[in-house]
Amino acid sequence: MRFCKTCRGVLAEHRELAPPDDLTSLAARFVSGDALMTLGLLSLPGMLAMGTGWLGYVLMFVYFGGVAGYAYETVDHIASRRPGLPFGAPMADWIGMGQKILRGGLVLAVAVGPALLAWYYDGTWPLVVGLLLVGLSLAPASWLAGFVTRHSINQIYPPALWEVVLRNPRAYLHLCGWFYLAGVVVMGVTAWLSWLLEPSGFVQAVVVPLPITFGCVFVAGIFGRHLQHHAGDYGLRYH
Repeated sequence: MRFCKTCRGVLAEHRELAPPDDLTSLAARFVSGDALMTLGLLSLPGMLAMGTGWLGYVLMFVYFGGVAGYAYETVDHIASRRPGLPFGAPMADWIGMGQKILRGGLVLAVAVGPALLAWYYDGTWPLVVGLLLVGLSLAPASWLAGFVTRHSINQIYPPALWEVVLRNPRAYLHLCGWFYLAGVVVMGVTAWLSWLLEPSGFVQAVVVPLPITFGCVFVAGIFGRHLQHHAGDYGLRYH
């Protein structure tokens, strides 16, 4: 902390901005000792949830809430071009964790909700597949709309989603590509590990939450990198 020489008032902290991340520097954020320790601690409630009865539901709530809260913190951290990953996880606020889980559920509702409704009420496969493709293409917009406006309702409000897409359609398509590529890799690795370790239930319970945590936070890093380059498109300012 620095002080003014004449009035002794606190001066603003000086911080040199790092250059925007490329994929190599983004991945490097996840391999430091602090980052691996934080991701491991975030996964701990998920590891302990299996076979613990009603306590397991509480632990899963803590797990998903902690991961969601840390993911939102990671977006701001990386978008601000701070080094590494944020240290620690916001796990003390139960209401805040519930809100983060709700916001993640709204993204999922946008992605698959219309297709599920069409399948239940109509069952016409071209309509179901078409709505699924539309929903999947708007899921990142739902996440961005909630993050940019800080209002959950905008995550399912079609004009808000369309506004997000129109701000920079080319950059948004690029974001969608990385978003779904990361999602497919994470789901594939998680399913493979779950199948491989199924005979040993304890080891499966310990290992499987790790790729889920890593994948969720890495996807948040992709959004943070997107905002490093395009925050101005959404009316945001990080530096």
